[in-house]
Amino acid sequence: MKKLGTLILAIGLVLGFSSCKTETEEVTLEKIEITAQPSKTEYFVGEELDTTGLEVTATYSDESSKVVTGWITSGYDKTKAGEQTVTVSYTETEV
Repeated sequence: MKKLGTLILAIGLVLGFSSCKTETEEVTLEKIEITAQPSKTEYFVGEELDTTGLEVTATYSDESSKVVTGWITSGYDKTKAGEQTVTVSYTETEV
């Protein structure tokens, strides 16, 4: 089996801005960060991407933040050897 090498994670913030109107301000999604790397970062050709351990944190315009789920990955090709960049994207419709 050919080893793919190290997996590089990139942030792909999908800014389908969400907001929540309050009496004082509108809160919007500002950015996402990878706050914990996945447990597995090296793969053999043919292996599926395993995101176990990957933690994504969203930060909002009011400076609050929270760990989020529902993010997606793109850019991984299990048929190719060598370094690959995997993009993590997240959007939400309601804060």
